[in-house]
Amino acid sequence: MQAIGSAISTEGRVFNNVGHAGNTFWAPNINIFRDPRWGRGQETPGEDPFLSSVYATAFVRGMQEGEDGRYLKTSACCKHFAAYSVENLYNGTHRHNFDAQVTKQDMVDTYLPAFEACVVKGKASALMCSYNSINGVPACADAGLLNGMAREEWRFDGYVTSDCGAISDIWKRHNYTDSPEGACQVALQAGCDLDCSTFYAEHCPAALAQGLIQEGDLDRALGHLLRVQFRLGLFDSLEEQVYTKYGLEKVNSEEHQMLALEAARQGMVLLKNDHGVLPLSLSVEVEGEWGMEEDGMEEGAVLKTAFLRRERERQLRRGHREEISPPLSLAVIGPHANATEALLGNYQGVPPFIISPFEGLRKYVSDAVLVEGCGINSTLTEDQMNAADAAARAADVTILVLGLDSSIEGEGLDRTSILLPAPQVELAARVLGAAATGEKKVVVVLIAGGAVDVEFLKEDGRVAAMVFAGYPGKRNVCVLE
Repeated sequence: MQAIGSAISTEGRVFNNVGHAGNTFWAPNINIFRDPRWGRGQETPGEDPFLSSVYATAFVRGMQEGEDGRYLKTSACCKHFAAYSVENLYNGTHRHNFDAQVTKQDMVDTYLPAFEACVVKGKASALMCSYNSINGVPACADAGLLNGMAREEWRFDGYVTSDCGAISDIWKRHNYTDSPEGACQVALQAGCDLDCSTFYAEHCPAALAQGLIQEGDLDRALGHLLRVQFRLGLFDSLEEQVYTKYGLEKVNSEEHQMLALEAARQGMVLLKNDHGVLPLSLSVEVEGEWGMEEDGMEEGAVLKTAFLRRERERQLRRGHREEISPPLSLAVIGPHANATEALLGNYQGVPPFIISPFEGLRKYVSDAVLVEGCGINSTLTEDQMNAADAAARAADVTILVLGLDSSIEGEGLDRTSILLPAPQVELAARVLGAAATGEKKVVVVLIAGGAVDVEFLKEDGRVAAMVFAGYPGKRNVCVLE
């Protein structure tokens, strides 16, 4: 994770140097993924406070530390402080007016450890206070949380920003103050230095005129912001700084390409593998593909050659002495079978390429057919079902690629269920029935950020293997390892 943070900050610095980005990045999201239906859980490390703490420390250090210790490489921001894990509930309650009722023990044991690690161990230079209230007090107006906990107890050295619109929520949604000027007062004096909207700009002048805030409140907030800018080197000579010399050669570098591939591999979980079906048998003859050429060989070919060598070694260690040969044919079926942008999740960058599951598999097995079958949550037509049925009957191995996307889970969008969308359940039943007629193998790949209940597939003997791939990013070789 520290390597990923470092790669992001390196490329971020390059983008800043050519005028396409700032040097402050509002990441990571380290909220606790307590309800599996939460739409933004995909952004977080998960439900474990300890894991989230380790993740936060590593990511922030990767973002901020570098070869020149005089400056922050970039500024990282741990969010959303705190007890934020809901977008919209069923009774009209949503993240902008939600009041999280949290006991002191649960706050200390569950919701604060990752933020404490972020500040104390990671030395984060920014925090973002959340939309919600905690026990009746809006997070961005909670002096005990921002000034008391973060600055005094943890010795936080940085600025606090609101989430976008959260200062307005203090007044309009939480009804914590009776005026917008009052919202500016409680937020500034609680320690929220920056408003991610125009609310401060619109209402602080009136709050100052009414005597609700003083120039000292503004000076203190400005001081916190300027200190981070100084630490980024914004007021020093560019010629004397290392990071200002980063050039485009550091963007999409071979190192970062391989890191993306390794991150995708490590982020996947093998849920089922009856009789060692995975990894699939592969040919050692592989053509080069995506990536940059180096010494006459494309990076894709280099990566795949290395993988195939490791795969042969694994097979031999298991006692498989026979030659490795490719399957005769593959059917790649499902709404994510040829997915590209959906593989990136949310808050993604713009990659130079995205490898879909079908595209990745076809590079290994030439006899591969693509049938999407259905959309993520759209009803199957008879033609779609017939095509999926025929493909599964004909292929030696069927890769069924199912899951979720941003139309079902994301910021502002919680799910009401953890079940797989009904059209995909219907598609799975049709494919499994067709494959079973010829005793063909079926491998299920799940692409999603949140938890999905697929117990019916796990317990189905016709499913030979299952892989949870998350949102694996641009390099999708999700079944082959």
